[in-house]
Amino acid sequence: MLTSRLVGLAMTSVVVLGGVAAPPALAADVDAPTRVGLAGGVVEVVAEPAPGESSGSTAGTTAGLLLADGTLVAVDGLTAGVTSGAQVGVEVTGEPSDALAAGTALDVVPGTVRVTAAAPQPTTAAVEAPPRPVTVVVADLGAGDERVPTDDELTTMVATASDYWSDQSDGRITFTTAGPPVRYGSRLACTDDVGVWNEAQARSGFRYGEGGHLLVVLLDEGTGCRRGLSSRGPDVGTGGFVTLSTVSDPALTARELGHNLGLGRADTFECTEDERQDYATPSGRPVPPCWAVAYGDGLDVMSDSYFYETPPSLSAAGRASIGLLRPEEQRSVAGAGTTVVELAPLAGPHRAGVKDLSVTDPRSGVVYRVENRVAVGRDASTMRGFRSPDGLRVLRTPGLPGGSTLVLDPTPTERWDLEDSADLKRTLQPGDVWRSATGGVEIRTTPQPDGRALARVSLARDGEAHDVLRTTTTTLAATTLYREGTTRVRGTVFGGPGVMPPEGTVTVDVAGTSTSAVVAPDGSFAVDVTPPTGGEQVLRASFTPTSPDWWTPSSTERTVAVSEATPVEVVFTTATGVRPDAVTPAVLDVRLPRQGVVDGTVTVTGAAGLLATAPVADGAARLALPLLPGGTHPLVVAYDGGRDARPGTRSLTLEVRRVGSTTAVGVASAPSGLRAGVLSVDVASPLAATGVVDVLQHDRLVASGTVADGTALVFLGRLDVGTHDLVVAYRGDTSVGPSRTSLRLPVARTTSTVRAVAPRGVTTAGGQPVVVRVRAGDAPATGVVRLDTGSRTVTKVALVDGQARLLLPRLPAGRQTLDVVYDGTATTAPSTRQVTVSVSR
Repeated sequence: MLTSRLVGLAMTSVVVLGGVAAPPALAADVDAPTRVGLAGGVVEVVAEPAPGESSGSTAGTTAGLLLADGTLVAVDGLTAGVTSGAQVGVEVTGEPSDALAAGTALDVVPGTVRVTAAAPQPTTAAVEAPPRPVTVVVADLGAGDERVPTDDELTTMVATASDYWSDQSDGRITFTTAGPPVRYGSRLACTDDVGVWNEAQARSGFRYGEGGHLLVVLLDEGTGCRRGLSSRGPDVGTGGFVTLSTVSDPALTARELGHNLGLGRADTFECTEDERQDYATPSGRPVPPCWAVAYGDGLDVMSDSYFYETPPSLSAAGRASIGLLRPEEQRSVAGAGTTVVELAPLAGPHRAGVKDLSVTDPRSGVVYRVENRVAVGRDASTMRGFRSPDGLRVLRTPGLPGGSTLVLDPTPTERWDLEDSADLKRTLQPGDVWRSATGGVEIRTTPQPDGRALARVSLARDGEAHDVLRTTTTTLAATTLYREGTTRVRGTVFGGPGVMPPEGTVTVDVAGTSTSAVVAPDGSFAVDVTPPTGGEQVLRASFTPTSPDWWTPSSTERTVAVSEATPVEVVFTTATGVRPDAVTPAVLDVRLPRQGVVDGTVTVTGAAGLLATAPVADGAARLALPLLPGGTHPLVVAYDGGRDARPGTRSLTLEVRRVGSTTAVGVASAPSGLRAGVLSVDVASPLAATGVVDVLQHDRLVASGTVADGTALVFLGRLDVGTHDLVVAYRGDTSVGPSRTSLRLPVARTTSTVRAVAPRGVTTAGGQPVVVRVRAGDAPATGVVRLDTGSRTVTKVALVDGQARLLLPRLPAGRQTLDVVYDGTATTAPSTRQVTVSVSR
């Protein structure tokens, strides 16, 4: 459930319109409420369901402004025509101080809202940026005795969310804690959302709008608080506010920070008793038995996803809206006609193909987005848990008010329920058609290897019909056939200019025999035929489409003369007798069992051309082939007939095995809490291995590296402190088979060093500073440093840019030894340095 609330960032001070400064008409009315003029920039706020609220309901819109002193004031009624980041002026009834004290909202004076400046052009995550600082605050509301999260748990919460957004953004968006968590007790009610943020700002020193994030964790068991609340930024760079009531829900933390980045809800359209596939109706709103559900898209991180251990992917449309997709990962279709686009799996590797297809309905102008969801990567556990089949999803952008996307339902009357409450089967399957509400868009799909899928989009304007059936043309190349001799017949299936070639099977008939082959991606086909009789015959090629509702069948034929041929028999062997592989060349023993074969030449050709040739002796020939890469190689063995015999051919297939490999891994550079590690990988094989090696943890891709000449360096991202069980998997290449090994990789906290400079002229009165610098590896450390005398801590200060000044306490005269102690953080180890001072009276 979403509760929308607007909060403003004031760029001017408050203007009081009531009391002494009120206009005469207002001053004459002693009962008139105080009117105050406010001005500022607007920020939208979204909320998780409160206890007792059902997911999918909505509860209205509130608004407010952030005054010049940084105080947030909630305002009711500031909704129409107001967008996040816009500058507005408004008059409200009541005093801001009174509303703040009561934890209530001010009311807008009707007709006084005015937009003084449009929202600036939003920034996107087009390039990699430094980690975004997150100021973590723990506010104990005193209403329960629930467990208090430790500093390490809070740091891990932020780090887990950072890992998620780094994965979604290809490393361009990350987060880090800005310092040690700030902890305090509070007398506020958790329903005072604005008050909680005001108090957290005052306690932590956080300033909204400077690119950072304020994350408030409420200890509120038993108070009926929301699970999450956050501001929706106007872009990815502004930052924002987040309130959480739990630190153990990684999907919730990732989603609330996603709202800070400018993302809205992921909603869904439910229609279980009607054939309607689109949200739009003649009235513009859904009608029973169809309805829209806020936060209902269970396969999107921006949904109400509290039950996810592994947050699912952000939709392709959501990624595109904040600049997380590159131009080559996006395609647009508009106008009329039919277009075929191949879509890569959304949760697959980055830069692997088109992820987001934008389709504009020519009849309504509504923009639909198409993405390919496959149970791989971050989507694997969610889709398997929901029993969602792989396939295309169709979404509307924007969707409901306050939302970013609305996923539609290609199978409205089919249902796979989770506790009988949600329709979770929303992927378009082969053979099905999705149609827009106007009928101007029709989308079909065909699965491809490696989880890819073809989206076949047909657009038709008003009064036009969809060009669903495309006419195909089948052609045959001229060829010579021989009785009892195998000849490869070639041809093409053509679907029209500028159109992806049809998919299907071609069957070639001649002299009572039939042979079939699949049409290649470029539209060509090659079929081996062996006519049993000679003379004049009809050679016929027939195309059968895979999708008969998309392509028409077609055929062609020609009359050919089938000549008498010399039979060609072939036996594969090798010099060692083993099967051919990438390091063992094949040898072909060719026999020509027909009288009169005394001379001539036998040739072997493959896809790359001529492979071998040998003379015929005693009706036979032996041909040694060159080394071939692993895989299937179609070959044609041809006898030229010599002086007196007839020619003959034989088509066959040679399977060349890949050679084996073994993978070994070492640590080239050990990782630590703040430093990324580097793995060295060696792939041993009879051939120099090439390709890609992946580092996996629990089936999740951690990093990849390129193998060249059997070796690779894999640069790991930042890993949490602890021991990581990794799998290093070499994918293999055309000639070298895959292999894998495991690695237990310890990640220790980064070593810290403390330098302390003792003051001179120390007296018993104390107060002189000990200047401290702490380094975490090569970088300034964060955290807290303290000054101990014996077992007692006398001063404790937070590091700023790795530095602090510790003031000496009162000390007795003489030489005194003190300990400067750095406590460390979740990622940096502690360290200590002693300083000695001479104290005079």
